[in-house]
Amino acid sequence: MTHESLPNAEPTPEVASDAPVKEQRLGKLRLAFLYVLIGGLILSALISVFGILIGEFNSVIQKALLTTFIFVSHSLIVLALVSADTKNQIGRAILPTVILGVVLANMVTTTFGTWEIWDNEISWRALGLYTLLVGSAFLLAGVLKMRLAHPATLASVYTTVALLAIWTLLLTPWIFVDVELLDEFYFRLVGALTILTATALSLTAIIRRIAISQKPELKATVPAKEGYSGGMIAVLITVGSLTAFVWFIGFFVFLITAAQASYY
Repeated sequence: MTHESLPNAEPTPEVASDAPVKEQRLGKLRLAFLYVLIGGLILSALISVFGILIGEFNSVIQKALLTTFIFVSHSLIVLALVSADTKNQIGRAILPTVILGVVLANMVTTTFGTWEIWDNEISWRALGLYTLLVGSAFLLAGVLKMRLAHPATLASVYTTVALLAIWTLLLTPWIFVDVELLDEFYFRLVGALTILTATALSLTAIIRRIAISQKPELKATVPAKEGYSGGMIAVLITVGSLTAFVWFIGFFVFLITAAQASYY
């Protein structure tokens, strides 16, 4: 009897040990960004003291202070995101992963603009690209949730994903290139692809609905919900609201620039 009970008891420690490993990795990430914050504050104080002692804040000192501010502010954002990720979804779920990548990328491009490695306007345009990517990530996450173990639905989902990816890439020149250099055909192409993507998304929803109504058992094949923590939900709502606001403005700016392109 004793030997028979041992095999059933063996898997228990393996299952229980998975959570501490994830929490340990999360703790190391938090600690790393806390060190960045502490180092940034110390560096900022030292630069300020040095500027006071030499009697002037020249351009180098100003850039150094601004760089420190950039690193500290972005580290705070990353720390908030990592702290909210209590379910260890960064690297597995689309939205937290894209948001983290965008924050880190913006830290680099903003620093490049500060030190005039490239024109500061490029850093601002890069921020527009990041907003486009985050918004597309929200759309992508929503489309992928429509998957079913149904051939027509899957084909429609992945067609929509492909069109969304092409649409996102096609908008990149509008962000980085002056409007005068874009041909009228470019704006027509973006408009046509927007209609195709929206149509594909609508068809996906319709096909999915028909498939479920005909075969209710397909509901069991719906992808599992991400199950975000409360903190991560708050982060996603905040980021999503800001992104939607920028997209709303960008939509009208695009229409204006498209109208201007017809006069060039």
